[in-house]
Amino acid sequence: TMQNGAGAAPATNQGNPGANQAPPAGNAGPAPPPPPPAPAMPAPEPVDFVGGEDFEASEDEEDPDSWIPDPMDADPQLPLRQRRAQDVISLLVGIYGSKEMFIKEYKEMLADRLLGNPSYSTEREIQNLELLKTRFGESALVHCEVMLQDIKDSKRINGNVQSQSQAKRNKTRGQVGIDQMNSLVLSQHYWPSTLSKSDHPRFKLPPPLEEALDEYGTAFSKTRAKRNLQWKRAHGIVEITVQLQDRSVNVSVTPIHYAVLCCFSEGEGGPAPTKLSLQTLASQLELPEALVRKHVSFWVTKGVLREVSAGIFDLQESVSPMESAASKASAVGHYLDEDA
Repeated sequence: TMQNGAGAAPATNQGNPGANQAPPAGNAGPAPPPPPPAPAMPAPEPVDFVGGEDFEASEDEEDPDSWIPDPMDADPQLPLRQRRAQDVISLLVGIYGSKEMFIKEYKEMLADRLLGNPSYSTEREIQNLELLKTRFGESALVHCEVMLQDIKDSKRINGNVQSQSQAKRNKTRGQVGIDQMNSLVLSQHYWPSTLSKSDHPRFKLPPPLEEALDEYGTAFSKTRAKRNLQWKRAHGIVEITVQLQDRSVNVSVTPIHYAVLCCFSEGEGGPAPTKLSLQTLASQLELPEALVRKHVSFWVTKGVLREVSAGIFDLQESVSPMESAASKASAVGHYLDEDA
């Protein structure tokens, strides 16, 4: 055998010492020097074939016990993960009953996600839409593509309008400026019809917001060739800080939440009324009483309003430590649930 190591000698025959030795030569002179020793070779490092933490099985090396056959309509040219995604889509289509019903529900869900996202970020929605296009085709999802394009265009339009308003900022400074607003300009015919049906045409926002909307609409008409905006006042997000005697509350609410609370705050006509009934609030806001009650309940759970008697509410300027802890525990922002 041969061993690799420092100073290892060359291999020699280990049998009979005289069996295979050549006879000595006569006067052949001095014997040649022995060959140099073989160079030392480092011992090979052991190879771990079991795998460590970073080992990840490929798609073809998964556990055979968890193997699931691909659906009959799966494209064999697609990667395994994409084929599985199509399998999930097929399952959802089966749940909704047809491709048309699934696309309709997806359109409604996409509209809710886009309207509730004030950052104009659509990367995730674009990825999902591209995946659905491979399953249903582009023509079936053209409305969704226009909706995503509206969000992209709105970001650009909002930047143009805000840049124009900066020049007038020193002359006309209001309570709410255009630079504090982010708008979504939507193509009405491509968005779900429920978006227009759920709005309340006679509902008006508090004067500071109404003035800001008018200013924004004027600036938009100058940048978009005299085109006008029709505001959906019941939709959107308002970030406010409610300042009370012993505390301040930072919340993000819908415009209707904000309008309900403004009815209890001081206005230009003098101090606000101490108590208001649901009927009075519904009359002032021109909203259904059931909808007003739902938004008033949000402020009650926040500890900002309190019900002093049946259907009568007032502003709760100070609370006890126990009430403050209870309001924080029970009021974990559900202001966007359902149609609130």
